[in-house]
Amino acid sequence: MLSELYPRRDGDPDYSYCWPLSQARAAACELSYALPTPPRAVNAFVASLERAQEAYWYPAGGETDLPGYTAACDAEQGPHGDMYYDDNAWVGLQEVEEHLMTNGRRGDLGRARAVLELLRSGEDTDPDAPSPGGIFWTQAGEESGRNTVSTVPSAKLALRLHVLTGEDTMLRDAQRWMT
Repeated sequence: MLSELYPRRDGDPDYSYCWPLSQARAAACELSYALPTPPRAVNAFVASLERAQEAYWYPAGGETDLPGYTAACDAEQGPHGDMYYDDNAWVGLQEVEEHLMTNGRRGDLGRARAVLELLRSGEDTDPDAPSPGGIFWTQAGEESGRNTVSTVPSAKLALRLHVLTGEDTMLRDAQRWMT
């Protein structure tokens, strides 16, 4: 698993947070798919990042009691900390992208669907809220504003899953989140 900071210092987290790890995974996957015959080391690195991402998966967690990726992971506790909807959207999108890039050989659409359920639970449904709608950033109380970084990737995930499955509820999710 990647280190969060370099060079490491006493007191630094054991591992990277979920979002930077997901972006390293996305970049490594893009590189491996861009090469006609990726070197074994590149494939091994991609596989190691996929395994590392799994360490953040919490089967039933947070305020919603839905599964999702937690922000942090360490050697002693495993997945822990708050769930950020944007982190989950990016990892869900990565699962879909890998599925598309490999003609279904990689990428877990079941996991992407579970992430979409979590994202739905983070939707602002308060009609009295200023500019109602969108996806909250996190389940963490004071930091729970809605913003583009959580709403747009959630809509993109819903739209991609709609294209793959034909499920109209996913299309409606994407349309609602983008208006």
